[in-house]
Formats: sequence, C-alpha cells, structure tokens
Amino acid sequence: MAKSLSLPADGAPHRRVWRRALALALVLAALVALAACARREAPPAPQSRLGVNAFLWQASLETLAFAPIASTDPVGGVISSDWYSHRSQPNERFRLTVVIQGRRLRADGVRVTVLRQARADGNSGWQTVAGSKDVPVKIENSILTRARELRIGALARQ
Repeated sequence: MAKSLSLPADGAPHRRVWRRALALALVLAALVALAACARREAPPAPQSRLGVNAFLWQASLETLAFAPIASTDPVGGVISSDWYSHRSQPNERFRLTVVIQGRRLRADGVRVTVLRQARADGNSGWQTVAGSKDVPVKIENSILTRARELRIGALARQ
C-alpha cells in the first residue's frame, strides 16, 4: 500500500513553493527589464537596405523617368523599362535595362543595355534592329553625373 503524504498543519512546504515561484518571477521580470534597456542599433535607413549603391540606384530611376518602368530589383540592382516609343517616331521603340554592380560609386558600377525595335510600316510586326553604340554610354554617363550630384548634395547636408 502506498504511503500518503501529509502536510503539516501550518502549510510550510506550500509556502516554500510559493516563495520560490515568487523569487523566480521577480528574477525573470528583472531580466526582461534589463533586456528592454539594452542598447540596440537603430534600424537601417531605407537606402542602406539596397544591395547596390544608393546614389547610382536613385540616379538610374531619375534618368529613366521618361520611360515606363517594368520591373526593379533593388537588391540585385536591376531596373528594366517597358517598351517606350517617342511620339515623333511611333514606328520605333526601345527597352532599357540598367544593371548596378556593387555598393561603390564607381564609373564602371553601372551598365546600360538598349534594345531597339522598328517596323517598316504601321501594320507589320516589330523587328529587332541594331542601335547606336553611343546611346547606352550616354545614358550611363547621365546616370553617373546625377549620382555624383546626389552624393555631393548628401555630403553638403551633413
């Protein structure tokens, strides 16, 4: 037959358990309070969440503002435009892609590709045609110039 536990009439073991539980609760509360006071770094600025140079990214978006943007990948550093036709030349259209390489503001940190299509008459399908090799270089230079301006402006505000 099993022995039954009998508690003393004064309830001493019961009080001991409550004291230990209370002491543990106070220690945990103190640890939580200390953890809340711990120094934490401020969340990163929105520009620092980019995987590429923020000045090149902003300058690229501003430079391509004339064309509709089809997709952007701020971590990978890719901006792709949708097809763009100027009103004066409706039988010619362009698609631009900007690739930003790395986090440093460097002249070789941006690459632009331009795909050009044309149609002989207004009813035929689009045909890919060779474009000028100067156009991507001019767009790259425009992006780099704007990125430098943005950087100089940011340094002046500090």
